[in-house]
Amino acid sequence: MEKIRKTLNTFLYVIAVILVACSILSIFRNTESRYLKMLDFPRIQFFIMSLVCLILLWISIKRCQWYDYLAIIGLMSGLVIQGTYLINYTGLVPVDVPTANDIKTSDDAFSLLITNVEMTNRKSRQLTELIELKKPDLILAMEVNGWWNEKLKVLEKDYPFYQQTINEVAYGMIF
Repeated sequence: MEKIRKTLNTFLYVIAVILVACSILSIFRNTESRYLKMLDFPRIQFFIMSLVCLILLWISIKRCQWYDYLAIIGLMSGLVIQGTYLINYTGLVPVDVPTANDIKTSDDAFSLLITNVEMTNRKSRQLTELIELKKPDLILAMEVNGWWNEKLKVLEKDYPFYQQTINEVAYGMIF
């Protein structure tokens, strides 16, 4: 039984170290490394796994050593890090933008075309035809690179105000 408990504790320590490392590295959201950007998405899973790991460690520890305190503090730090991002998606934080339930006229509305062009896609003509057909008020094109930037320059006369961030690693956008 003692061997099983030690194996379980070792497994929990390994999981705790991974969770703490992922939580700390997830802070670096504004980086060009897509591997660090990936850590921004499973925040709920990191939070839940950290909480479960913390509870299991708390239950399984008989006498606290220095590394037990380190693991507990690390997991609690991970919970705080993930919680600061997740709290914005709960009812505890007021909504910044109220919902538009009652639009009385079409003058109160605007149209938005959001497209993920996928960098390797070379069908720009279909997109420009769709834009000419729908005539949206705003356009957001994602995953644009230099090639797409050149192809979408034909829209500048109809959409003179734009913001662009061109990136060759699939995170470029034109608004």
